[in-house]
Amino acid sequence: MNLKTAIPDAAPLVLSLRSVGYTLETAIADIVDNSITAKATEIHIDVNWHEDASFISIMDNGYGMNDHELHQAMKIGAKNPIMPRGYDDLGRFGMGLKTAAFSLCKRLTVGSKHFGTNIICVRVWDIDNVVNSNKWELFDDSSTYAWNEAIRKFEGYNQGTIVVLEKLDRLITERYSDQAVSRFWQRIADMERHLSMVFHKFLSGTNPIQIFINGTKIEPWDPFMRNSFATQEFREEFVEMGDKNIRIHTFILPHHSKLSVKEYEDAAGASGWLEQQGFYV
Repeated sequence: MNLKTAIPDAAPLVLSLRSVGYTLETAIADIVDNSITAKATEIHIDVNWHEDASFISIMDNGYGMNDHELHQAMKIGAKNPIMPRGYDDLGRFGMGLKTAAFSLCKRLTVGSKHFGTNIICVRVWDIDNVVNSNKWELFDDSSTYAWNEAIRKFEGYNQGTIVVLEKLDRLITERYSDQAVSRFWQRIADMERHLSMVFHKFLSGTNPIQIFINGTKIEPWDPFMRNSFATQEFREEFVEMGDKNIRIHTFILPHHSKLSVKEYEDAAGASGWLEQQGFYV
């Protein structure tokens, strides 16, 4: 019996990876996960509307990568999921950055600066190029309008990583009009609410991180309404599961009659009162 190599064709696989179930909110959250894993204390998300040249950049001040590390990170499947990981590592398969980006755009550029150097290492996935060549080819530089605009802010960082999403064909799907622009910015507002929920623990506490969208700081959304006088908070309980203890902290949210209209709307969160109830891990 002989072994035969069966390398996946690049073109059909990369197109398939564009449709693995992301929304705008979950895609950006997945990219922010990488920044948090890299110990970033500030994350800047800049959304720029320029019709065909529209782009999104995510910039952080976390531990940057050298050229080799960046190249590895840009590979499809950059991590072995069965290998041990740190407790604070939010990634598992080494797929999130690429699949999240591909779900929104056809061109992903990542630049990174390792602490102690002034070199910005760059790698670019361009789906059009992959499809045309049917090869897993990465560019090592970029000169597009979006990259040149985004890199200006990043150059002043001592360390960190910047992700630029261009050719936003999955995000901008209709002809340009006032209504299309309005819907685009409404989706960005929905994204902000989602990030304030998903990362509320990181955005609060003794050493909070800061996340900004177009310069505006995202405030944490507390699903338990701990600041409301009408919230019922119960004593913590511990449930044994094998040799582990699971800590359970229960809250009953206030009746709507105890809240102002604004408090009620804010407390609904990104998905509404019913959808936001449940277990938070």
